[in-house]
This record gives sequence, structure tokens and C-alpha cells, in this order.
Amino acid sequence: MAGPSGAGYVYPGDWPSGKLSVFTKLTAQYMGLTGMDAAVILNRRSGQDVTLDAVTAQGYASGVAPIGLLESLSTYTWMTAIGNTPLCFSWQVTAVAEGQQAIASASAGWDGTVPLFLSIGIDAWDLAPTDIVTIASSLGSDYEVVRGDQFFALAGQMNMVPAGLNLLGAAPAGQLNWQGPVQNGVGSIPGTLTTGVTTPQGASAVWWEEDSAGPDSWIWVDPPSVLAGGNIYRVSVTVQGAGYVYLDFWNGQADLTTSAVQLTDTPVTLTLQAWVPQAQATHLQVRTFATGPVALYASAASIELLNLST
Repeated sequence: MAGPSGAGYVYPGDWPSGKLSVFTKLTAQYMGLTGMDAAVILNRRSGQDVTLDAVTAQGYASGVAPIGLLESLSTYTWMTAIGNTPLCFSWQVTAVAEGQQAIASASAGWDGTVPLFLSIGIDAWDLAPTDIVTIASSLGSDYEVVRGDQFFALAGQMNMVPAGLNLLGAAPAGQLNWQGPVQNGVGSIPGTLTTGVTTPQGASAVWWEEDSAGPDSWIWVDPPSVLAGGNIYRVSVTVQGAGYVYLDFWNGQADLTTSAVQLTDTPVTLTLQAWVPQAQATHLQVRTFATGPVALYASAASIELLNLST
């Protein structure tokens, strides 16, 4: 795997968006010459690890055309996709026991019905190859340790199809039980959440308006019944208007997120695949990425069970 971040050790979020294609093109050339077909991405802003925004993530997927991308420096591991490109977040560990616990936590509730892909990032400052052997040797026969290219090749072969029902309910999106807005660490915040409205395109929606929402402010809707554990779900919502937002899904253990998008009047659908390890409360959230005004429609919210296609 190429990394971190491709042809050079960079944080893509710091690059001017108009110049990123130069870097991804160079990355594709070097990966082709070396026979590498997957890449690890590190990304930071203002000293904080952050996920790739939607434009940057798509730039990697289209400019590099890898069989998969791995975003590092996370505290949870899960698999989603950018279009048809598998994207996995790697759980970073610094001790053998931490690695073993990460694998146990991430695979809790798994019954073998569908494949489960876990990526555990090993901090080379703290762990040696012998420690990796210790972790791998402690796993049961249900686990298979593979190279990064094998990991993504297998993930690309997994074809998941929706079961058909929207588990948020049969009501249109604007009539669901939306709540908020709130902000992480603050609680309820000023802002207007109006249900039962329609978008300019005529879709049932809710309207969220706020003069200046802080980062990690959100509105949310919950499934009326607890989702069954040990399954993979497709979570999506369509947003438009003004704001810099992303889709966040709390799966009972961690916040699983899409890349952030800068909204315009053109509707954009945010989608992720989410592993729900155990039957417990889950939340579909539309969250802000940075401080700024919010004036958005949220429509077509859905949670669908995914089954493995045979």
C-alpha cells in the first residue's frame, strides 16, 4: 500500500483544492510503477486528525483509481465506500492488549453471516513485528489476517443489496420525529427546526436554520424500533441549502461519518454503510463540520438493512 497519503507525506486537507489533482496524478503514476493499488491517507487540520472532505475523497478515488483507500488515525474501524471505491477507517493501537481489545470490540455481535472487514493500525513507534505476530496468533479461526491489497480486493467483491424497507418508517422524511438542534458538549442551542416542509424540488423535508452553528451541532432522527445487531445497514439523507455538514450515524459504539460537503441549492445525497454490532439505540444525524450559518433542507432520510447478494 502507498502511504501516507500517496506520493508524499502530506495532509490533503491543507492542499489548495485546485492543485490536488496534480498530486493525485503523480500518486497514480508512482503507484503504477511500483505495482501498488491501494493507499493510506493521513489528514489533519489545525493540528487535529480529520476525515477527508467529500471533494478531496472523490479526488483520490477518481484521480488515483485505487482498489481501496484507508484513512488512518481513527479510534474505530469500519468499511464504507466512495462510489465503487472501498474506504476503510483504521483503528490505531499502541499496545498488544489494546489491539486485541480493538478487534474484540469491533467484531462484537458478528455471527459470520456476512463478511466483516477490520483494519487495525499498528503504531511503529510503540509496537514491533513480533507484537503483530502476538496479536494475530491470539485470534480464533474465524479471523483471517491479510495484506492491504487482499483486504480491499475481497471488500470489492462483497455485493450488499438493500432489503427494501426504510427502517425509519413509512412516513415521508418531513413527517418523521426529527429532533434538535443540539451541540456536542453544550446541549440545546438556538435554531429553528421545522418539520413538514417541502424542498424546491417538491420532496418532503425538514428545515434547519441557525445564524451561527458551532462545529458538531446537529439535528437527528431515530428508528422507531431498535435495529437488529450483527447486521450492516445503508444510511442516507439528502441535503441542500447552506452549511458545511456531514452525515453522522451512531451505531451504538461509535460515530460513523461521511465526508463533509459545502451545501448549495443543488441536492446532494450523503450515504454510508454502517455495521451495527448489537441491538441498541442508533441515531441518524446531520452535523456541522465548522462554525457558520446553517439553512438547509434534509429529505429522503433512510436506514436500510443490507443483505449479502448470492
